[in-house]
Amino acid sequence: AYGVHPDVVDHHGFTALQHLAQAGTTWNQQVMTEEERGTFARLLIDSGASLTVPDPLLHSTPLGWACRWGRTELVELLLEAGASAEEPDAEAWATPLAWAEKKAHADIARRLRARGATR
Repeated sequence: AYGVHPDVVDHHGFTALQHLAQAGTTWNQQVMTEEERGTFARLLIDSGASLTVPDPLLHSTPLGWACRWGRTELVELLLEAGASAEEPDAEAWATPLAWAEKKAHADIARRLRARGATR
């Protein structure tokens, strides 16, 4: 095997999937398209990236990060890859549904509820 493990964390404790969820613009320039975000996410998932490990700041999994940042396509991809919409062990304020509601991403909240999220 070559390369870096897909769950390597940065100095803040964030994984590549978590960074991928938040990456948007830098100096008013788009960092990546949603299609590119999906391609990178699939590569990480196919390489074994964890869908369940929360970060130390937001206490959120990659799905929680995607919900916080309103990444609808990434939310769908993570759910299809097996991420839990409910996350019963997460703190109530850090669940994917809590982030979607807090950040007013109604479509994402609806999708999570359709997959069984209640909190």
